[in-house]
Amino acid sequence: TATATPTPTSTPSGNLILNPSVENGTTLPTNWAKGGWGTNTSVLSYPAEANDGSKGMKIVVSAFTNGDAKWFFDDVTVKPSTQYTFSDYYKSTIASELVIRYTSTTNAQTYVSIANPAIASNWTKAEVNFTTPANVKSMTVFHLIAKVGELTTDNYYLNETAIATPTPTPTPVPTAT
Repeated sequence: TATATPTPTSTPSGNLILNPSVENGTTLPTNWAKGGWGTNTSVLSYPAEANDGSKGMKIVVSAFTNGDAKWFFDDVTVKPSTQYTFSDYYKSTIASELVIRYTSTTNAQTYVSIANPAIASNWTKAEVNFTTPANVKSMTVFHLIAKVGELTTDNYYLNETAIATPTPTPTPVPTAT
């Protein structure tokens, strides 16, 4: 009997993020916000250097005690218990973090760290597959920094992860001689 395992792959279209390459906007990208918390000195700049197009977003933290600094897209509606793929392109002088903020059907918010992208002096793609919680209704992703350093981001992507149809492996059939 042949068996096959489905392989997750990103769907090529259908990005859920509005203004994913942050090209729309003047002093702030349309459908995006800047944030942070704690005791730190940060400057969030837009437009900044871009991976492609003409606009990216930059964070510079020059003094840090605690907290973080981040850009994030407007919450998008997602399906519960469903696999998604998130990616963006980034350059950084320090390790950064990807954190999802889920909003549940009761409007409770939960934060989940999903990756720690390494220092990248050239544009690098960060990509993560994850499964949403059972009671989720919407989410956003923070690509943040939580220490002195710089992070520049561009070209965000979020969509359901397509599961490739398994291809059965043929089982050899003995031949009569």
